[in-house]
Amino acid sequence: MVDSLAQHVAIIMDGNGRWAKARGYPRSFGHKKGSENIENILKEAIALKIPYLSLYTFSLENNKREQKEIDYLFNLLKIYFKKEVKRLLKNDIRVRFLGFTELLSKDIQEVFQETSEQTKHCQSLNLNICFNYGGQQEIIRASKLLARDYKENKIDLDKVNFNDYLFTKDMPFVDVLIRTGKELRISNFFLFQSAYAEFFFTDTLWPDFTPKEFRSIILAYQERNRRFGGL
Repeated sequence: MVDSLAQHVAIIMDGNGRWAKARGYPRSFGHKKGSENIENILKEAIALKIPYLSLYTFSLENNKREQKEIDYLFNLLKIYFKKEVKRLLKNDIRVRFLGFTELLSKDIQEVFQETSEQTKHCQSLNLNICFNYGGQQEIIRASKLLARDYKENKIDLDKVNFNDYLFTKDMPFVDVLIRTGKELRISNFFLFQSAYAEFFFTDTLWPDFTPKEFRSIILAYQERNRRFGGL
């Protein structure tokens, strides 16, 4: 058992489609295998005593993909949470959905609301599912909300906390940001929250990303000297 210093770990789960293509399967099969791998990482996060884990599952830009793939991903998500809610409760995992969920279909919103409500008392792990999320768009949204509150004389600009207007309000900023699947970019994910995150990029495609590799990254993070601009 490791006492982790990381309060918030975020993962860009990339590589499902390429994993499937390399094996002669359709992209949808890769997404299915990727969803099955989530449970393995959740268990390891709990073992490592990580309070917050955020998973980048679908970006606003992903809406540019073929409608067939989008429909499959949405349906997979509904099935996953309807099926896994008992397991989430058993493992004491609280689930929240961060993103522009109001733009999603009513049935998706209902699944999100039901899952959030059913797990809101859980405490072993705070799991954030970042769905229909975009970092730049989140900052613009937060700025508009702040401007509205200022216009209505609800805030003092000298005392305002910008984080209060983000989806991640009341959560610690990201300590560790992991991206699987070889790409070396963060793809509009948690731009504000990751200002001082430690970045780890791995060639491993998400369906093959193991708890052992996850643990090794957290241990490597503990060896880093985070100075936050100081000496």
